[in-house]
Amino acid sequence: MDAAYAVHYRDFTAVLPCCNERCALHELIFDPAAGYARYSLAAQNPIEYCLTPAQLDAVGKALGSEVRQIWRHI
Repeated sequence: MDAAYAVHYRDFTAVLPCCNERCALHELIFDPAAGYARYSLAAQNPIEYCLTPAQLDAVGKALGSEVRQIWRHI
């Protein structure tokens, strides 16, 4: 991320330590889901554990950006 910042985010590629291949960060597939974010929203002790697609869409519309749910393990 420091290297991407240095060129004002015009280049999001990095050499991966696992295979020594060059890859764009936005092409990486994380399993389980992970991501980069400017901020996060957190819910402590939610009644339901997963947001429905409609709920995620409503949150995204309210924020003006696409959102996805990523679990954080503590």
